[in-house]
Amino acid sequence: MLTVADIEAVRLDEADLSTLCRLCLRCTAFYELIEGQPATEATAAEILGPLDAEYAPGAKHVWGIKGGGELIAVAELLQEHMLKQAYQETWTDQPLDAF
Repeated sequence: MLTVADIEAVRLDEADLSTLCRLCLRCTAFYELIEGQPATEATAAEILGPLDAEYAPGAKHVWGIKGGGELIAVAELLQEHMLKQAYQETWTDQPLDAF
């Protein structure tokens, strides 16, 4: 956890699902703008869920920003992300599923 003044960055996991869900529902206009549909309870589960199969290899880290004890922002960070096709073309002639 990183704290500056009353703002802190915390790693989020499945235990934070309800908190993240409340943030997504409060920010539904953002999701309408970006995804063309309002946020739902499933939006938070998708954020916390595993990487889609097309993104491999890599690891996903979800961080939240809390201010005044409330979750005010979220960031999904992809570590060593590469599209599956780019990975296969760059590193191997074997299908990724063979590993």
